[in-house]
Amino acid sequence: MQANQLLPVHSLDFENTIFDDKAAHGLAGFVANLPRNRSLQHLNITGCVPKSSQVHVVLKGLMQNPGAVTQMKILRWGNAKLSEHSQLFSQFVSLLPSLVELRLPETGVHIPTLITGIKDRCLKLQTLDLSKSKYSKESAWAGLAGLLQSDKHCVYEVDTSETSIPLPVLKQLLLIPEGNIALISNKNNFGVAGGKALGEICGKITCCDRLELADNSFGDAGTAALVEGLCNNSTITHLNIDNNYKESSEKNRSRMIRQLKMLSSSICPLEVMSFRGSPGKRLGESMTSFLLALSANATLTQLDVSGHAFGDKGAMSLARLIQKNQVLTHLTYDENNIGKIGLFNIGLGLKKNKSLRVMPIPFQDVASLMPSVKDPSERAKLVKLMTEIEVNLSSRS
Repeated sequence: MQANQLLPVHSLDFENTIFDDKAAHGLAGFVANLPRNRSLQHLNITGCVPKSSQVHVVLKGLMQNPGAVTQMKILRWGNAKLSEHSQLFSQFVSLLPSLVELRLPETGVHIPTLITGIKDRCLKLQTLDLSKSKYSKESAWAGLAGLLQSDKHCVYEVDTSETSIPLPVLKQLLLIPEGNIALISNKNNFGVAGGKALGEICGKITCCDRLELADNSFGDAGTAALVEGLCNNSTITHLNIDNNYKESSEKNRSRMIRQLKMLSSSICPLEVMSFRGSPGKRLGESMTSFLLALSANATLTQLDVSGHAFGDKGAMSLARLIQKNQVLTHLTYDENNIGKIGLFNIGLGLKKNKSLRVMPIPFQDVASLMPSVKDPSERAKLVKLMTEIEVNLSSRS
């Protein structure tokens, strides 16, 4: 590649290809000797250089030839020991004025030092991924709130998942007075207290239109408090609160469902909602009344209610939702233990619906159901139903 000067190389993607020392030096040498007409625009070396010495070598090679990286728009460098080279990495990032996406999961890079490199040069940056590194002290996040509300920058998506981000820092990010952000903070184990604390500020959030808080162990009580707060929010259009509840019955279950029903008719302008369950975190037939309430919702276009095992009873409510709601365009509902009756009613509901465009067949439910359908004619009816649903939807695209 290096010998062929006429070969345009604008993208290098070696993700999860583990380099030995020779390969790391080879990559560094290749970039260091790139002519200007072969400037890199996309570099993905996530999982490639796990050793600290290799990180240093590659960084030096990248910085040796600024002309080859000045047009870089996407940099993905995860699962590497950038923490030991934060100052050097910050200097490298300052050479990337065209950078739009920066993904650094599982690197431990020093955030304040990184932001020093970003704030004066990376004025086009939109996506910043800091996930999967532990930053449990508030001081570790210094400078991020300032970056997000800076008039000079356009950072939109920030991923703080699996970082142990302190709750006060998350609240600070959500309450910045100016800006427009999508905040992803999944798997941070905020617990019931976290759900309640976030619920208290939801009505004051004006900068965030997309909020992802999946797998944070809110429980029924914390989820209820969070949703109650969201009822008073007027900016969030995308919401992900997957897997935050417990399968066992709790005294707060009815309150959580009541708040979810209120959310469906509140001022919150939700357009996309993910409310998935999973083993141990399912709501079962408790979902029924929430699904019915969504029949009258006028803003939601995408909904995922997979994994709750709500059975045919829930499927009947889902069929009613499909029949009555003429705004929803995308619906996902697999892993709900739906039987023949439920599936046939969903099919009937779809015939009266004009808005849905994407509704994947619930293959896991169908696969679980098929062995119990012994009658060949009944099996044929089920297969025909799935075919009719697919044909119906495909004719709308």
